[in-house]
Amino acid sequence: MLQKLRSTTGGIVAKAFMILLVISFGAWGVQGYLNQASQGEVVATIGSDTITTPELADAFGRDVRRFQAQGSDLTAEQARNLGLMNVALDRLIQGRLYDAAADWLGMGISNARIATAIRQEELFQDSTGNFSRSRYESLLRNSNLTERQYTADLRRDMLKREVINSLAFTVGAPSVLEKKLHLYRNEKRIATITLVAPDETLDVGVPDEATIEQNRQDQAERYTAPERRSVSFILLNVERAMKDVTVTDEDLRAHYEENLGSYTTPEKRTVQQIPFSDEETARKAAAIIGEGRTFEAVAKDLAGVEGEALKYGEFTAGSFPIPDIAWIIDTLPEGGISEPVSTDFGWHIFRISAIQPATVLPFEEIRDQIESNLMTERAAALLYGMSAALEDEFAAGGSLESAAEAMDVEIRKSVPIDIEGAGPDGKKVDGLPDGEFINTVFLTEAGETSDVAQATDGSYYVLRVEEIIPAALRPLAEVKDEIVADWQKTKRREAAEARALAIVEKVENSGSLVEIAAAEGLTATDSKPFNRRGEGVESNLMTAVLASDVFRLQPGQAAMVETGDGFVVAQLKSVQPAGPADTKNLGSLIGNQITGDILRQFDNALRQEFSVNIDQAVLARTPLPQ
Repeated sequence: MLQKLRSTTGGIVAKAFMILLVISFGAWGVQGYLNQASQGEVVATIGSDTITTPELADAFGRDVRRFQAQGSDLTAEQARNLGLMNVALDRLIQGRLYDAAADWLGMGISNARIATAIRQEELFQDSTGNFSRSRYESLLRNSNLTERQYTADLRRDMLKREVINSLAFTVGAPSVLEKKLHLYRNEKRIATITLVAPDETLDVGVPDEATIEQNRQDQAERYTAPERRSVSFILLNVERAMKDVTVTDEDLRAHYEENLGSYTTPEKRTVQQIPFSDEETARKAAAIIGEGRTFEAVAKDLAGVEGEALKYGEFTAGSFPIPDIAWIIDTLPEGGISEPVSTDFGWHIFRISAIQPATVLPFEEIRDQIESNLMTERAAALLYGMSAALEDEFAAGGSLESAAEAMDVEIRKSVPIDIEGAGPDGKKVDGLPDGEFINTVFLTEAGETSDVAQATDGSYYVLRVEEIIPAALRPLAEVKDEIVADWQKTKRREAAEARALAIVEKVENSGSLVEIAAAEGLTATDSKPFNRRGEGVESNLMTAVLASDVFRLQPGQAAMVETGDGFVVAQLKSVQPAGPADTKNLGSLIGNQITGDILRQFDNALRQEFSVNIDQAVLARTPLPQ
């Protein structure tokens, strides 16, 4: 329960989100938010107890609002799609299970214990360590909780801990297991590594015609042209709408006057300050300045501040970061010096060292920009009406041709495209609408016309599929060179593999990878010590698979793995056993894992004992919070 408040007062939204997704034992501690009305459909039963849709919607809504309060733009619909409503329901179910277990064990939490827990919670204490009623109420309010809801949740949270504690187990890892796991996890190894890459200059010949044709058939999927479709379409965009837009000089001037603030650079003031730790020194400095001493001299002598350190910043009207004294900064004349001013940061004397007057861009200077913006704005507004007229044309039985004539646009035609929007040359076809255009093409039958749809840039389109070209194995003449190049690449890779295997065999016969690699014209280097996960190796050649293989070797033995660059051969050079170390943290980790396993088994046992049933249909129609 308290973790909910902590996540409200400070925390990373993404971290809280992940905690919510994986929680199984109420990391937030809150087992549910009881709906006082308890009306609505029953979404789950736990023994004789029930959870209703209003209760689930309330719990789910609080989770969503918590994320939103922390800066997330997650909507309720998105949260449901991510499974957060199921998480909320599981949390409510678990709360009911522990309530049932507590009843069976005859447990309860007194009001006095609840009050003591609230008073002792650090979140609710002031700077002196005493309980602060105002802070308590503020945190509850920020967490969208009433005091009644919070105390109910806290009682349930404490009761759950009582149930868990009643199991009376303290799990620790056996010392033998700790030692074995320590030796296993922390052993490190050093390997000598070399890469055998395919030799691109190796002459492997060319395949005969029969082999070429056989490869074409055997790898038909690789050499098959995808289905393509040719399409005609109408596009209504801003450029087309601009043909019907007119903007007068009066329109431009009216727009200029209405948006004058956008063309105005406000007055900016450069502020300097002399900071003081106490009022007496600040007033002494003010008196000396009043006697004619310069601002700079006083700052240096009484505050030890000079040069750039005097500058506080540049501010427009009302933007000074200390609101209570912003009016002083805004009203001082250029060169004006304030009286000593007290803030939460001490005492200050401010000076306005410079004022940059406000400037307004002349109408004639930005006339063309305004005209362009206004025409684009009006064209965008006009587009929707044009799209409605286009739909009316088809609703009246019109064709793509008649619609194009009515809208005064041309019919655009595309070369046959595949599902990726690429033409026969494999390159992306330019000029096609974005968004769902390609998908619409492949969902429309030949000769049919689609509905009018909107692209992501705001334009509208309607299309007709002219021809569907089925996927087909490309002609031999078209793919022959590609097949030959693939065959040669395979042969060179096979040669590299054979070479790497031969190196492994030589190493296994008591050879040195460094010497064998040198004889092959290759370079072999030693890795840094690394563990079973490959951590610490500092080599791009060492993959996770190869690191695992190296840990199966004896010193002097070798292993090989295939990578995108070729074949990596590694010879185990030395083993660095895990040294003596404090295994306390490791023991705690193992103990926590065992404890978690036991608690999960207990949770499963509760679900079986009290018969949990969820009505998926009711869950699906649980209303989203507004």
